[in-house]
Amino acid sequence: MSFGGWVVGIWEWESFEDIICSSRFQVIDSGPLYGPITNFSIKRNQKLKLVFSSFSAGDSVAPEVEWVSGTVRTNLDSVEFKDYFGCTARAVGVTPVDHRASHNYITNDSSTRQESTVNYVEANFPNAIVDFKIDWVLNMGDGIMWPHSEKQEVENVKRVWWGVDGFEVSSKDTRGRNSNSCFCFSVAGMDIVVGRSQESNEDGQKRGYILYKGDIDDDVRSKIRGCLSFALGSYLVYLGTASFSKSGQLGYLKSLSAYSIGGRVFEIGGLAPAPLGFTYERELNPEVASRMINALYESYDKFNLQYLFWQYWHAQCAPYHIAAVHFGAAIESLQKRYMDVCEKLSLGSIMSKGNWRKLYAGLKGVVESGGFDSGECDLLIQQLGNLNRAPQKIVMERFLNALGISLGTVELDAWQHRNDAAHGNEISSDGQINLIRGNKVLRVMLDRMILKMTNASDYYVDYYSYGFPVRALTDPIPTSE
Repeated sequence: MSFGGWVVGIWEWESFEDIICSSRFQVIDSGPLYGPITNFSIKRNQKLKLVFSSFSAGDSVAPEVEWVSGTVRTNLDSVEFKDYFGCTARAVGVTPVDHRASHNYITNDSSTRQESTVNYVEANFPNAIVDFKIDWVLNMGDGIMWPHSEKQEVENVKRVWWGVDGFEVSSKDTRGRNSNSCFCFSVAGMDIVVGRSQESNEDGQKRGYILYKGDIDDDVRSKIRGCLSFALGSYLVYLGTASFSKSGQLGYLKSLSAYSIGGRVFEIGGLAPAPLGFTYERELNPEVASRMINALYESYDKFNLQYLFWQYWHAQCAPYHIAAVHFGAAIESLQKRYMDVCEKLSLGSIMSKGNWRKLYAGLKGVVESGGFDSGECDLLIQQLGNLNRAPQKIVMERFLNALGISLGTVELDAWQHRNDAAHGNEISSDGQINLIRGNKVLRVMLDRMILKMTNASDYYVDYYSYGFPVRALTDPIPTSE
């Protein structure tokens, strides 16, 4: 891509270092840092955080801090940049973490260096048409049999002229590559491509991209990434985005300090909740995958899947002795959302509303007329409101009946034993394997519920049983395995 004299492959990989850190951009507002800033660099460290290194004169000063130490706030402090073409950029969420001043007694020169973390950097390039947006992600699953091909072609043309006119020779060298490394699909009328980046993946971070046709806003793209992560079984770590025209003109770029749950998402592997194809292992069948992604997207807001997926990935990344608590919380959260959305609040009650009102009024009257201490009466009356809540075991049975799926002994035992993790019950050394396998059961239970509620699949992958068999969504995990 040609931009202001540069050739930048914006679709190859994120390029904020090449663009914002070039000599053409100058700092016009140092924000919370020592300034004026004479030189700077922005890099992504091994933990995927953006680190801003700034340099200024030895006698430079920083503005007074407005916030008292310990203040909890959303950091919007920024450093602003501009180039001689009128393009602007900024680093937002700048937090100084290190400051060093040095003095050369021979040359009598002094300088200040400051290290800061940054939430995100962005750059705007005026008058650019947005035909495409691309999201850069890490942790794109290994071994996927991608159904569609990505073709790249590079042409180098050499022309030579002699004199004013009449003498011209040209030659063309064409090179290219073509490989199945992507999946093309549509969601809610949007054309999207997801795939593995052809750029070097030697760092083991499994680079990938999501390409959108059109100017798709941040919220919609976030939903797409959430649905893709669940469908592929890999939490896609979002690094940033860029927009550009068909001719390759860059219009906007943004790179963020990425969140990867402390790097744990790279360790849990890519285990899809349901098969994405039925012919080969790790096959991605376009029809099957499209159904799942579209079903999840259609239910995203209704069942608040953003929050549920947040719980889901943190449960998978949690230490094994506490993971059951996370899975249990996610399942109970899903139950409550289902009862609220589908107007089935009675699933969580012992008695109907009418009968309970009568009983509650009677019980309240008994407490109030008993001559007890007023403080004690108030506490007892508050507790009365909880008496009509059905035990979680009953709620689960009703919830599953409403969904049309059933749990077997293996799953019911795992659900019952989740309380051991919640109450910190000691685990014997010979019980650790059973605990880890129980976590697998809870994960599969949650998979089945999400898939059924959203109608995303008719099958699930049983990660508790050996060999990871595929089962019908309505069938429980067999006790014999």
